[in-house]
Order: sequence, then structure tokens, then C-alpha cells
Amino acid sequence: MNNQQNQPENKRVSRKQLIEVDQQLTDKDKELLLLLRKCRFLSTEQIRQIFFHDSPNQTAGKKRTNRFINRLDTAGVIFFLERRIGGIQKGSSSRVISLTPAGYKLVYKWLEIDKPYPKKRITELSYFNITHHLAISEIYTQLMELQLQDKLEVHLSQFEPAAWRTFNQRGILKFLKPDLYVELLVDDYIDSYFLEIDLDSEPPHRIVKKCQEAYLTYFQSGVEQRQHDGVFPFIVWIVPSTKRRDTLLKHLTQKLGESILLFRVITFEEFSLLIIGGGELPEKEGDEHDKEK
Repeated sequence: MNNQQNQPENKRVSRKQLIEVDQQLTDKDKELLLLLRKCRFLSTEQIRQIFFHDSPNQTAGKKRTNRFINRLDTAGVIFFLERRIGGIQKGSSSRVISLTPAGYKLVYKWLEIDKPYPKKRITELSYFNITHHLAISEIYTQLMELQLQDKLEVHLSQFEPAAWRTFNQRGILKFLKPDLYVELLVDDYIDSYFLEIDLDSEPPHRIVKKCQEAYLTYFQSGVEQRQHDGVFPFIVWIVPSTKRRDTLLKHLTQKLGESILLFRVITFEEFSLLIIGGGELPEKEGDEHDKEK
């Protein structure tokens, strides 16, 4: 067991081997490694949806995915987590992959990043932490699917920490730390979003506190608006169930007053509908009737 958990550290790749691997990588190989550097973890099902969507059926796509990642695993640039991670991502039987130190070295070389790559061992990350990363990757996967369907164009995507913002409040440096920031071209308009993944792990008052002390304070600073022609992104909390959605909406509405207009709270299943709707969910049948009542 311990041997398998230390798998990333055990995959030693010499400098000569790394040069040879680099020369043999395809454009699709490099695209995956670059994406892993941004999001840290991907499930095999997410990889199938992003990279092998053109397969004639799901079974064929899974086979292509397995061949693809097994080859990169053999090359020593990715590794499989020892245990499977369930949760939000589609396909509970999916395996999960991440970059090895050799994979990071290659990516940093391509990007000309002159700083140490992450040294924290995957085994030091909690099950929740990895699940949270995978949930962020799932949202990105949904965006890629919508782009492949020509429903939008992902103009910009920033994972943490690239998505984070710093601003000054009365001489004190403050931080805003969304999980994901995206700019999407939909119907000739660019819509921007700060996306937060909530896995029902924190009490509602902590969510309210972040909305008040981070998001509203940042909104009032005007920093984002000055950089984007007066536009401030929608702030979207994505939650695992309608029960959690309704609970957070109730608390946020009570505490934020009119500022609630900046926020959206939706389930993972509602995400695509919200994005296509430009930040608004389509009205369900009967909504107009209910409003008239």
C-alpha cells in the first residue's frame, strides 16, 4: 500500500530520458499535461469527454483514453492515484491522474517558468481536497463540452491561484480566492464569472462571510470594474443538491439584501443552463403563473 501511495516519488526519470520523452510527445499529450498543471487532477472520464469526444461511442472513447494515459504513465510524466475518488465527476469508477515531478519539469520548461514546481506530496492532500479539485475540473469539462457543441467559446479560464485577486482596503492587502474565473463568448457577448465549488462541507454562515468580506468588499473597491470597462463578474456558487442550494439562497438573501443580485446559487446539473442563459436560468413551466398569483 505505502509503495503505491509513494508512486509519484518513485517514478525517477533521468534528464536524458526526459529529453527523449519530450521529443516523442504529441500535441494532444502536451495539451493534457498543460491542463493538469492548471487543474492538478483529472478523472479518466473527464479526459475522455475533453480529448476523445469524437469517438463513435463511449466504449471506444474509454479505450482510446486508457491507451492515451497508460502511455503517458509508462513515460513517467503522469501517475494514477492509488484509490479511486467518487463524488461530483461523472463516472464513479473513473481513475484519477496528476503530474509527476518529471511531468512538471516538462511543463515548466515549455512555459519557461523559472521557479520550483510543487513539491507537496499527493498523499499529504486530504480526500476532500482532491475531490474539490476534481469538482472544479468537472465544471471546466462541462465548459469544454459546451464549446464542442458550439454553444460558447471559452475566451479565458483561470484556475486557482491564477484566478485569485489582490486589492487594497484602507492600506491592508486583501485577497479574493475564487476556485475558477472564466470569460465566455456567448452570442457575441463576453460573460465573466467567479465560480465557487461548494461540496456542503461548511456551515452556511461561512459562505455568507466570504460573500460579505471578500466578494462584496472587492466589488466595492472597483478594481475589477476599472480593468473590465465597468463590468463585474457574476459570482456563482455551485452546490451538490437542491437542498443545499435552497439553504444557501435563504441565508444569502437574508444577509446580503439587494447585493444578492451579484450572486447565483445553482446545482452542478444547472450549470450549463445558467451559462447558456448568460447568467440566468431559464424559467420553468408555471413560473409566470406563480408570479401572477
